[in-house]
Formats: sequence, C-alpha cells, structure tokens
Amino acid sequence: RRECMQGRPAAAAAADAVRAGDAGLASAVWQAYPRADLADTGLNATCDNSTCAGPSLNATLPGYLLDNWFTGYDTYDGLVIEGASAGGDANDSLAYTVLGNQTAYHALPAALAEVNSAVFNALFDSSGGVRVYNEPLPYGANEQATYDQKMANDTLLVLCVAMAIAILSAGPSVFVVRERACGAQHVQMVSGVGSLAFWVSTYVFDMVAFLLPLATIMATFWAFGLPQYLHEGAAAVALLLFLFAAASLPLTYLLQRLFTNEIKSLTRLTLFYFLFAFVAAMAAIVVQILAAQDIGHTRSAYKVLEWVFRIIPHYCVCKGLFDLSSNNLGILGFVTPPYEYRIYSPLALEVTGWHMLFLAAEAVLFTALLLLIESPPDVLARFVRLGARWLGRSASSEAAGAQRAEAVEDESVREERRRVQGIVAMATASREGDSSANLPPLAAQDLHKVYPSGKMAVASVSFAAERGQIFGLLGVNGAGKTTTFKMLTGDVAPSAGDALVGGVSVSRDLRRAREHLGYCPQFDATLPLLTAREHLLLYARLRGASTARAESLAADLLRRVGLTRYAATPSHALSGGNRRKLSVAIALVSAPAVVLLDEPSTGMDAGARRAMWDVLEAEKANRGLVLTSHSMEEVEATCSRLTIMVDGACRTVGTLQELKSWYGAGYTVTFRVRTAEAMGSLDAFVRAALPGAELAEASALTAKYRVPMVGADGEGLRLSAAFDAVETEVAGERAGGGRVGSGGIVEYSFSQASLEDVFIRFAGTQEGTQGQHGGSVTRM
Repeated sequence: RRECMQGRPAAAAAADAVRAGDAGLASAVWQAYPRADLADTGLNATCDNSTCAGPSLNATLPGYLLDNWFTGYDTYDGLVIEGASAGGDANDSLAYTVLGNQTAYHALPAALAEVNSAVFNALFDSSGGVRVYNEPLPYGANEQATYDQKMANDTLLVLCVAMAIAILSAGPSVFVVRERACGAQHVQMVSGVGSLAFWVSTYVFDMVAFLLPLATIMATFWAFGLPQYLHEGAAAVALLLFLFAAASLPLTYLLQRLFTNEIKSLTRLTLFYFLFAFVAAMAAIVVQILAAQDIGHTRSAYKVLEWVFRIIPHYCVCKGLFDLSSNNLGILGFVTPPYEYRIYSPLALEVTGWHMLFLAAEAVLFTALLLLIESPPDVLARFVRLGARWLGRSASSEAAGAQRAEAVEDESVREERRRVQGIVAMATASREGDSSANLPPLAAQDLHKVYPSGKMAVASVSFAAERGQIFGLLGVNGAGKTTTFKMLTGDVAPSAGDALVGGVSVSRDLRRAREHLGYCPQFDATLPLLTAREHLLLYARLRGASTARAESLAADLLRRVGLTRYAATPSHALSGGNRRKLSVAIALVSAPAVVLLDEPSTGMDAGARRAMWDVLEAEKANRGLVLTSHSMEEVEATCSRLTIMVDGACRTVGTLQELKSWYGAGYTVTFRVRTAEAMGSLDAFVRAALPGAELAEASALTAKYRVPMVGADGEGLRLSAAFDAVETEVAGERAGGGRVGSGGIVEYSFSQASLEDVFIRFAGTQEGTQGQHGGSVTRM
C-alpha cells in the first residue's frame, strides 16, 4: 500500500452485522484488517446493475467515492464486506467486493493482497500475510519506441533548461565586473555606499530580473501540458527554480572576482555553469543506472558524485528536473535504493527534496561568504586588514622600505616626516577629535605597501596637505602614486603606516574617513548608461543631499566643469576629455575636506585643461587637494607644494621654487646669431666666458647652453658675472669688435631650470628607466 497507493487507506463499507461482530468469518476479517489502512465510511453496501443508477446510488460505497471525488483525499481502493457468501456457513464463507482506482497501476492487486492477508490471519489466527509479485511483459516495439521518445524528449528539455539557466546566472556578472573593473564600485564606496547596501540592492534587483525568465520557463511547461511538471510537480519545479535563483546569484558574485573583463566573465561562467548543469547531470545519471545494476563500485561512486555535484546549484536544477521526469515514467524507483518499483511524491527527498535542501543551504552559505568578503563586520574587517598587512609586512620588508627611503630622501622629506608625526600626535591626543579643525585635512604617515608577490610599491611615504593648498605627487609610471591613492581610499590596505583624513584614521575607521574624501581615479569610473547629470545626482544623494539640493549641486557642477550642454548625454557617448571632467565633478560633489585627483586632465585639450585648473583653484579654498599628473605645466599651474616620488619613495618635498633652487642644474642660456659663420665663433666664446657651460641643443642660428650655478662649495659662475660676460661681448660687437663678430649675437636670454628639468633628473634614477638603474640626485 505504501509503495503502490502512496499509503492512502481504503474506503471501507460493511454490513451492520459485520461491524457488530455477529457475522462469523466476515467479522473476523473486518477485525483483522489493519486499522491504519482502513477508512470506514459508515456505509454498508456496494451497488449492482440495478442500484448503480438513480437515488439509491448515494447509499453505496461507489456513490460515496463519486461524491468525494474532488473534495476528499486521494483514494486508490475500496472494500465492502457483506457477510457470508450466498448459501454458505457464516464461519467458513465470506462475500466481499474490492474496488480499484486504475490511476495507480498496481492498486487492484495490492488491495486484493491486503484483503487476502486479512482473511488468512482471520482463519489461522496469525500475523502473516500475502505478498504479490508482478513481472510485466516486455515492451512491444511500438511501446519501446514511445518510451525511448519520451526519454529523449526529457533529456532534450533538460539540455535546453541547462543552457538557459547557465546564461541567466552568468548574466549578472557583466554589470558587477564592469563596475569593479572601471572603479565605479570603489568610487561609490568612497562616496558613502556601504558594502552591505551595495550587495543587497544588487541582489534584490538581479533577483527580480532573474525570476521573470524563470516564470517564463514555468509558463512554457504549463503551455505544453508536460505532466511531470504540473500539479504537485509544478510546486516542486517552482521551489527548485526559486531556490536556484537564491543560490546562484551569490555564487556568481563570488566567482566574478576572478575576472576583470565582463565579456570573459559572461562567456567563461556560462561555459562553467553549463558543464556542471548538463554534462555533470548526464554523467551522474549514467553512473546511477550502472549503480542500479550493482556493477563494480558504482554505488559508492554514485554517492560521492551526487554529494559533490550538488555543490553547484545548476546541477541540482537539471538533475531535479530529470528525476521528476523519471519519476513520472515510473523508472526512478528502479535506480534509487532499494531499487524497486515505486512512484514518489515530486517533493520527496529521492526526487527533488535533497536538491532543494542543498540549494537552500548553498544560498545561505554563498551569501554569508560574499558578505564576509565584501562587507565584513567591523571586528572581522580589522582582522582582515591586519591580515593583509601581515601578508605584505615583515621585519625585513619594512626595514628594506625604510632603508630605501632613508637612502634617497633629502632633508626636506625628513622634515616633512617629523611634521606629520607631530600632526598624528595632536590627533591622538584628542580622542574626540576636537582639535581636528586645527589639523591638515590629510596627513599620510610612513605609508608602506608590499604586495604578497614581494613587490615593494610604496616605501615610507609621509606628507601632509594643507587647507587652501593643492599638493602634487609627481613621478613616472610605477613610482607609487596610484598605490598611495589606493591606500588613502581603502582600496588596498597598507602594509604599514596610516593616514588621517579629516582627523580620522584610514586603518582604524575607514568608513568615517571616507566621509571626508572625494576621489577621481586614474581611469574614468563612470557608468556607461547613466547621463552626466544622473551621475552627479546619484553621488549627491549618496553623500546625503536632499533631492532638491542634489539637483542644485548637479547643475552647478555641470556648469563649472563645462558639461551643461552634455548633461543629458550618456557617459559612453562622451569624449575622453568630457568623461574626465565628469570624474572631477563627481570627486567635488558635496565639498569633501580632501579631494584626491589622479591625473584629472588626461585627454583634455589645452583650453579645457586650463578651465579645469581654474575650477581646482576655486575649489581649494576650504579643503586640501592632492593631485598627480604627468604634465609639468599642470603641476606648475596648480600645485603649491609637491613631492617627487621615485621607486615608491619620496625624494624631496617643497614648493616649486624650492625644488628648482635645490635641484635645478644651473641656468639655461639661449643665443640667436645673425649668420651661420657666427655659430662657430659663438661656441668658443661661450666656453671661454662661461666656465662649465655645456651645449644642450643647437639649430641653424640658435644654440642653447646649460651653465652651472654657484654651488654650496662656492664653485661655479654667479648669474651677475655671466650677464657681465655676455653684455661685454654684445657691447664689443656693437663697437665693431667682439669674439663672435660684428653684430653676431642678435639676442640672448637667461632662464632658471624648469620643473621638467628637475623631474627628468629624478626620473632618470627610477629603476628600469632607460640608461639608469637607481641612483641619487644631489642638491645644488
């Protein structure tokens, strides 16, 4: 009964004498029938040809079954015990009728077996029973073809579903990878978005978008009337697909971290999911069939495969759908312990139950793992940051970083480090931050970064950016500028050292520190489908501005950076220069105390660059700006103070004039002569009149020389003496003499070494630069 009729009790009717115990053998059989398998209807008769029509039908067991066909429980058999057979003795004869519902293929023989068991026990006062065996005839050719066609259709259906869910579940990775790779996610975090809020909102949106195609799959099953996926099977499919969505989304969010290109993420995750969805399911089915025949160690192998493959949600869906089809065809019981015929409920553990339990557990596990990685609790976050420090921190690496910095830095860097130590001491002395108004908005103390690979990116960098000042970080690619910005914004954890942003420690309270930060990364962190105005509205709202205030801020920033005419243009349609303008505007939203600008004018034309400099000049009034750039013109036009970084270390810190004075290689003297013959005489004159002069460049009638200035040792030519020597020559030429010849020198000029000259001197000492592999630069 449990296997053939799902454990449903038989609807029973009996003569009154049978129930009262006055019918001999009939009463004994009634008592011997298992009570749990009998549902007494209170009726006492079945029907024959005369009573199976008309009002008298209602008083019979068939009439009861018809009345309860739609409202009662599922009934697969009925039993009527009428008493002794006609003309027979009550003690050794019995008249009964068994009814069978043929929707359960084996209901009738199973019901007869249970009645015969009750008769046997009543006659012999025992607890035995009768077992019925069924050996079906082999399939005919047409039946086998129909059966094979059903199996092929079900396999093809599972293949199509596997492909669909693989693409669906890999799709959300495209937008997440794009936001992470372009830096938009990090800029949102810097602008106030918590990791928990970011991932919850992403999950909710993707879940809604995910459920619509899954509902379409359900509707397709219903439209084609697939019996295995209807009625109770429909509930199983719906639960299976919903739990799949809940489990596959956080898994995709975890795996997308392996990619930096959204197209590669989509294609490779789709392939990976499809292999586990269909190929693994088919492999498991083959092993399951072999296990049913007990070939070799296939039963143990199947148990292992089943548990391992269920770790991937896509396998659970495909195997669950295939098991539903197999169960509907009546073959699942033959390949499932105890390997005998049975029809399971679609929600049974053997069909979809285990798959659902695994999907539910995976949804919780993958979500928890994602949140632990992306949004760890404060205690765990500190532990992770300490762990990241430990990976890149050792006594030898820190000592090497300090040694590198000490070997190349000048006295200005040491003085800056001592100043920063005083700033940090002031901040530490005020636990409540009351003195933060008197502190510089940004102070970086001994920032040190060593990656697990052993590469030292930053070595003991210290500097402070004052209010009303633009501080510049100058260096070639690989000097450590962007890594320094990443440590200041929390993108990477420093191996050692710390930074105060608005008086708040980046290492101890990153979330509060970010409240004072605006960030323009090196590459545009814009979302392709949002317009320029929508970007600014988004970041203004993230900063806590009201809707009206956000509208006002967006309009003002668009006007100031020159994007008003492009306010409604999606960012992907903006030129490179306009996207940089938008990135700068995003960094300036809500006037943070510190703005970090990583090469903000890259891609702009000369006019736009100068307009941007005017914006930065106006914005520095009540905040500190830190700028990196490859343009010497930009640094000279905007920066009040700067540091030159080489191989991750600060080499010097000071104002523009201080750096030129300290490291400028003398003066540059430019001559223009009247004739080609005068060029030959000019070189002899310069080398005699200006000791130490070196020809820098020359053309047909123009020559440029570098002349050393007076050094700390008093050696060299004073500027006044150089002027006197040249003026004497010019006066001699006017008088008809001179070394160069009459009227030979048309004009000349003296100029101090430019910042570019200073920068080139330092850049030449960067490891790996052409012609140099480390070195030092000495103050003049």
